[in-house]
Amino acid sequence: MYDYDEEEGMVPDISIHAEPRPCTRCKGEKKNFRAGFTYEGTTYPDKWEVCNGCKGEGFFAEPDYEAITRLMTTGKGDKYRMRSTMTSTKAFQSNDRNLRRATYVHRLACFHGRRKAGDQCMPVMADIALGTDPWKKELNTFAESIAKKFFGTDMVGVSRWARALGY
Repeated sequence: MYDYDEEEGMVPDISIHAEPRPCTRCKGEKKNFRAGFTYEGTTYPDKWEVCNGCKGEGFFAEPDYEAITRLMTTGKGDKYRMRSTMTSTKAFQSNDRNLRRATYVHRLACFHGRRKAGDQCMPVMADIALGTDPWKKELNTFAESIAKKFFGTDMVGVSRWARALGY
């Protein structure tokens, strides 16, 4: 599912199309059960709700790596660079999975490769933007390859946190 490229490292082989994967929250059921409870004298009954992880779709299609790259970069012709920022609040408000995935990959790529102050902080909001997407492992690998491509390394965040954790 991944090819090795000398310049970019491990990159997803987008010629192979995988089957959609079930949502990690509802397991493809498209809905979640919420147990009833009583609070301050008011009783709330058991109910089924549309899964908020997949918005009731149940499955996530394979990432469109080219669309994700276009959302994260800017430029003309063959001169592209990473955007300096991608607002995670837009990703939270959007139902566009490519935007959510691009926000996640952008943040992780900046964590792994950019030497700008503040980029080596743990990318907690990136995980929240991605939500229950079952393609997280592939997107992590893609983020590392993007970091190598645009920043030349994918070890900046690791080196900072290794020192902090005593390695």
